[in-house]
Amino acid sequence: MAATGEKKAAPRPKRARAEQNREKILQAAYSVLAEMGVDAQMTNIAEAAEVGVATLYRNFATKEDLINALLLQYFDRAIEVAEEAVTDEDPWQALVRFFQWVTTLQLENRAVSEFLAGRIGGTKELAKHRKRFYEILTEVTERAQKEGELRQDVNVSDLRTILLAMARLSSGESPLAQRLIRRFGALMLDGLRSPGGSSLDGPPLSIEEFDRALFPRTQARAFRRGRRAWPTGH
Repeated sequence: MAATGEKKAAPRPKRARAEQNREKILQAAYSVLAEMGVDAQMTNIAEAAEVGVATLYRNFATKEDLINALLLQYFDRAIEVAEEAVTDEDPWQALVRFFQWVTTLQLENRAVSEFLAGRIGGTKELAKHRKRFYEILTEVTERAQKEGELRQDVNVSDLRTILLAMARLSSGESPLAQRLIRRFGALMLDGLRSPGGSSLDGPPLSIEEFDRALFPRTQARAFRRGRRAWPTGH
């Protein structure tokens, strides 16, 4: 029996335990999806999180729900980074640092690159986050243009095109492939620098035109079960 005056430890609240399980699942999913992409199995994620499959599904009814939760976290952070870039004293360097941040994340996490490349459609909530992200990035590009550092005949849709191209290249696993992507990014940044050496075909696209051109509704593919073999860089 407990000594007189000694209080028994209060039982651990179920809510706190549930929140810890959810966080463990999100952390494990980030690692597993970074390695395998969206074709990873839910059992892989449950094993990495050290929770039962039933616990996993209580938190996330489908793999789409889980990946959307991770991508919402990504865009929350991306919006923070973009907002920091808006207030940076050097608009061009702010744009470069942001561009490099996104590139690094794409190399580290396949789920992010697959979303940016259009394989993952995402929810309405995620679409709102993405829209806000590009609104802020528009401010970053316009500031760099006002300072005369970014060429005047481009806009945020051109930056998005570059990020999209890099996302599609980011499945290469070898150090050489990743080095190639970083070189490509540096070349693209040089091409964006004012005044620019070539004339571009027509005015830049609006975000709505960009989506119609590269993200038709039928493009985002459904999730597949199991793990798909990924190409390796050569």
